[in-house]
Amino acid sequence: MPHLFNDDFIDPSFIDSIKRASDLEQLRTGRHIVRDNRGWKTGAIAVRELWIVEIKPTFRDHSCLAMVHTDHGRNAYFCVSQQSTVLLLGPFGVDWPDPVEEVLQRFNLWSARNEISIDGIAYSFFVDTGDVQLAASFINPRTTALVSLEKAFLHVATTLSANDSTNVVKEYLQDWVPYVYSGPPF
Repeated sequence: MPHLFNDDFIDPSFIDSIKRASDLEQLRTGRHIVRDNRGWKTGAIAVRELWIVEIKPTFRDHSCLAMVHTDHGRNAYFCVSQQSTVLLLGPFGVDWPDPVEEVLQRFNLWSARNEISIDGIAYSFFVDTGDVQLAASFINPRTTALVSLEKAFLHVATTLSANDSTNVVKEYLQDWVPYVYSGPPF
Protein backbone atom coordinates (compact mmCIF):
# COMPACT_ATOMS: atom_id res chain seq x y z
CA MET A 1 0.00 0.00 0.00
CA PRO A 2 1.41 3.44 -0.85
CA HIS A 3 1.96 5.52 2.26
CA LEU A 4 0.61 8.97 2.93
CA PHE A 5 2.97 11.10 4.97
CA ASN A 6 1.53 13.18 7.78
CA ASP A 7 3.90 16.08 7.08
CA ASP A 8 2.24 16.47 3.67
CA PHE A 9 -0.93 17.51 5.52
CA ILE A 10 0.25 18.87 8.88
CA ASP A 11 2.85 21.61 9.33
CA PRO A 12 6.21 19.75 9.54
CA SER A 13 7.30 21.87 12.53
CA PHE A 14 4.38 20.42 14.51
CA ILE A 15 5.28 16.89 13.40
CA ASP A 16 8.92 17.44 14.47
CA SER A 17 7.85 18.82 17.87
CA ILE A 18 5.60 15.84 18.57
CA LYS A 19 8.25 13.35 17.41
CA ARG A 20 10.74 14.88 19.86
CA ALA A 21 8.21 14.88 22.71
CA SER A 22 7.18 11.27 22.04
CA ASP A 23 10.72 9.94 21.48
CA LEU A 24 9.68 8.56 18.08
CA GLU A 25 11.92 8.90 15.04
CA GLN A 26 8.85 8.94 12.81
CA LEU A 27 5.24 9.72 13.59
CA ARG A 28 3.69 6.55 12.13
CA THR A 29 2.22 3.24 13.19
CA GLY A 30 4.41 0.18 13.60
CA ARG A 31 7.35 -0.86 15.73
CA HIS A 32 9.77 1.87 16.81
CA ILE A 33 13.21 1.52 18.34
CA VAL A 34 13.72 3.87 21.29
CA ARG A 35 17.24 5.29 21.54
CA ASP A 36 19.06 7.36 24.12
CA ASN A 37 20.96 10.58 23.37
CA ARG A 38 23.98 8.52 22.27
CA GLY A 39 21.85 6.66 19.72
CA TRP A 40 21.94 3.38 21.63
CA LYS A 41 18.86 1.20 21.68
CA THR A 42 17.06 1.38 25.02
CA GLY A 43 13.84 -0.37 24.07
CA ALA A 44 11.04 -0.65 21.55
CA ILE A 45 7.49 0.58 21.33
CA ALA A 46 4.62 -0.42 19.06
CA VAL A 47 2.39 2.42 17.85
CA ARG A 48 -1.02 0.91 17.04
CA GLU A 49 -2.89 4.02 15.89
CA LEU A 50 -2.40 7.74 15.83
CA TRP A 51 -4.21 10.85 14.78
CA ILE A 52 -3.02 14.41 14.36
CA VAL A 53 -5.03 17.55 13.73
CA GLU A 54 -3.69 20.98 12.86
CA ILE A 55 -6.10 23.66 14.04
CA LYS A 56 -5.90 26.78 11.87
CA PRO A 57 -8.07 29.66 13.06
CA THR A 58 -7.96 32.92 11.14
CA PHE A 59 -7.91 34.84 14.43
CA ARG A 60 -5.13 33.07 16.39
CA ASP A 61 -1.88 31.12 16.08
CA HIS A 62 -2.22 27.65 14.65
CA SER A 63 -1.95 24.67 16.96
CA CYS A 64 -1.63 20.92 16.78
CA LEU A 65 -3.30 18.18 18.80
CA ALA A 66 -2.26 14.54 18.51
CA MET A 67 -3.04 11.19 20.09
CA VAL A 68 -0.66 8.23 19.89
CA HIS A 69 -2.02 4.78 20.82
CA THR A 70 0.58 2.22 21.90
CA ASP A 71 0.50 -1.17 23.60
CA HIS A 72 1.15 0.61 26.91
CA GLY A 73 -1.46 3.36 26.69
CA ARG A 74 -2.38 6.54 24.89
CA ASN A 75 -0.55 9.84 24.99
CA ALA A 76 -2.00 13.17 23.89
CA TYR A 77 0.17 16.08 22.71
CA PHE A 78 -0.62 19.76 22.17
CA CYS A 79 1.56 22.52 20.77
CA VAL A 80 1.03 26.05 19.46
CA SER A 81 2.99 27.62 16.61
CA GLN A 82 5.71 30.04 17.67
CA GLN A 83 6.09 28.23 21.02
CA SER A 84 8.62 25.56 21.82
CA THR A 85 6.59 23.76 24.48
CA VAL A 86 4.81 20.53 23.64
CA LEU A 87 2.40 19.49 26.34
CA LEU A 88 1.99 15.79 27.03
CA LEU A 89 -0.86 14.17 28.84
CA GLY A 90 -0.76 10.50 29.55
CA PRO A 91 -0.33 7.79 29.41
CA PHE A 92 -4.01 7.07 29.54
CA GLY A 93 -4.75 3.39 29.90
CA VAL A 94 -5.28 1.35 26.75
CA ASP A 95 -8.97 1.19 27.68
CA TRP A 96 -9.37 5.00 27.84
CA PRO A 97 -12.09 5.91 25.33
CA ASP A 98 -10.48 8.22 22.76
CA PRO A 99 -13.36 10.47 21.65
CA VAL A 100 -11.87 10.98 18.18
CA GLU A 101 -11.62 7.23 17.64
CA GLU A 102 -15.25 6.86 18.70
CA VAL A 103 -16.43 9.52 16.21
CA LEU A 104 -14.38 8.04 13.36
CA GLN A 105 -15.99 4.63 13.84
CA ARG A 106 -19.30 6.12 12.66
CA PHE A 107 -18.01 8.96 10.49
CA ASN A 108 -20.00 9.99 7.41
CA LEU A 109 -17.71 11.27 4.67
CA TRP A 110 -20.59 11.99 2.29
CA SER A 111 -21.94 15.08 3.97
CA ALA A 112 -21.91 18.40 2.18
CA ARG A 113 -23.13 21.96 2.46
CA ASN A 114 -23.10 24.73 -0.09
CA GLU A 115 -21.54 27.55 1.88
CA ILE A 116 -18.30 29.41 1.47
CA SER A 117 -16.60 31.03 4.43
CA ILE A 118 -13.69 33.45 4.53
CA ASP A 119 -13.40 33.49 8.31
CA GLY A 120 -13.23 30.72 10.84
CA ILE A 121 -11.27 27.64 11.76
CA ALA A 122 -9.79 25.21 9.27
CA TYR A 123 -8.65 21.75 10.27
CA SER A 124 -6.12 19.43 8.62
CA PHE A 125 -6.49 15.93 9.97
CA PHE A 126 -4.39 12.79 9.56
CA VAL A 127 -5.15 9.28 10.85
CA ASP A 128 -2.99 6.17 10.66
CA THR A 129 -4.38 2.88 11.99
CA GLY A 130 -1.83 0.62 10.34
CA ASP A 131 -4.55 -0.69 8.01
CA VAL A 132 -5.90 2.69 6.92
CA GLN A 133 -4.42 6.11 6.43
CA LEU A 134 -6.74 9.05 6.02
CA ALA A 135 -6.05 12.73 5.43
CA ALA A 136 -8.85 15.29 5.43
CA SER A 137 -9.26 19.03 5.55
CA PHE A 138 -12.38 20.97 6.45
CA ILE A 139 -13.40 24.46 7.56
CA ASN A 140 -16.14 25.69 9.88
CA PRO A 141 -17.89 22.35 10.29
CA ARG A 142 -21.68 22.45 10.24
CA THR A 143 -22.61 18.91 9.21
CA THR A 144 -23.28 16.44 12.01
CA ALA A 145 -20.22 14.31 11.21
CA LEU A 146 -17.76 17.21 11.14
CA VAL A 147 -19.26 18.96 14.19
CA SER A 148 -18.91 15.68 16.12
CA LEU A 149 -15.28 15.39 15.06
CA GLU A 150 -14.55 19.01 16.02
CA LYS A 151 -16.16 18.49 19.44
CA ALA A 152 -14.10 15.31 19.93
CA PHE A 153 -10.95 17.39 19.32
CA LEU A 154 -12.22 19.91 21.88
CA HIS A 155 -12.89 17.10 24.37
CA VAL A 156 -9.29 15.87 24.13
CA ALA A 157 -7.93 19.43 24.43
CA THR A 158 -10.16 20.11 27.44
CA THR A 159 -8.92 16.90 29.07
CA LEU A 160 -5.36 18.08 28.42
CA SER A 161 -6.09 21.51 29.91
CA ALA A 162 -7.12 20.00 33.25
CA ASN A 163 -3.49 18.99 33.83
CA ASP A 164 -1.81 21.91 32.05
CA SER A 165 0.30 23.77 34.61
CA THR A 166 1.52 26.17 31.89
CA ASN A 167 -2.03 27.26 30.93
CA VAL A 168 -1.13 27.04 27.23
CA VAL A 169 -4.10 24.81 26.42
CA LYS A 170 -6.47 26.76 28.69
CA GLU A 171 -5.55 30.04 26.98
CA TYR A 172 -6.02 28.48 23.55
CA LEU A 173 -9.40 27.06 24.55
CA GLN A 174 -10.58 30.52 25.65
CA ASP A 175 -10.69 31.54 21.98
CA TRP A 176 -11.39 28.16 20.39
CA VAL A 177 -14.41 26.99 22.44
CA PRO A 178 -16.62 30.10 22.05
CA TYR A 179 -15.90 30.22 18.34
CA VAL A 180 -16.87 26.57 17.89
CA TYR A 181 -20.13 26.99 19.80
CA SER A 182 -21.15 30.35 18.33
CA GLY A 183 -19.89 29.70 14.80
CA PRO A 184 -18.41 32.12 12.29
CA PRO A 185 -20.41 35.01 10.94
CA PHE A 186 -21.75 34.14 7.46
